[in-house]
Amino acid sequence: MSPEDKAAGQRVLLWCLLPFAGPIVLSIALVLLSALGPPLPTLAPGQGWRLAAPGAAAALLGWLWVRGRVDHATQRPDWRKSAAWLSLVTSLLGWPVWTLGAMQWVNGRFTSDLQATPVPLQGLSTTPRKNSRVPYHWAHLPGDAATGLPAGKYLLDSGHHAAWTAQPPATVTVHHARGLLGARVVAGLGD
Repeated sequence: MSPEDKAAGQRVLLWCLLPFAGPIVLSIALVLLSALGPPLPTLAPGQGWRLAAPGAAAALLGWLWVRGRVDHATQRPDWRKSAAWLSLVTSLLGWPVWTLGAMQWVNGRFTSDLQATPVPLQGLSTTPRKNSRVPYHWAHLPGDAATGLPAGKYLLDSGHHAAWTAQPPATVTVHHARGLLGARVVAGLGD
């Protein structure tokens, strides 16, 4: 194999890995960018599936981009075929990274229709946190179909959990909004 073919093969391999590595790097950059601004709202329970289609679209676009780059870079049909399959696999691996990383950031950063909905508190619970003595704290809320607020377990800070355990409120105000990609986000829980 000539040095030119070896270099071209290495470029093709790197391009094939981009559909997986690209969303990871982008997600890390967005997390670091979020540290500089206001905190992102969290997804409401059961809303993550709404980000699956935009994540799949981003993965498909990544795959098509790699296919175009490889087809332009090499005339070898065996490399094109191998690169098509390898980039398809890395695109499928990148799909959940897009969905849980960049798409969640975009959905939470650009919101509309901010609402404050009072709902009854059904209960409180904790679940263990891996490698930590401090557990996750949860508020169980029934949701509100009229405003699109889903029922489920809502993440709660330890201060609210301690206060509400000592004296549970009858209702909890949930501040929620519709994210840019359609998933409902929770900006905060209040009394």
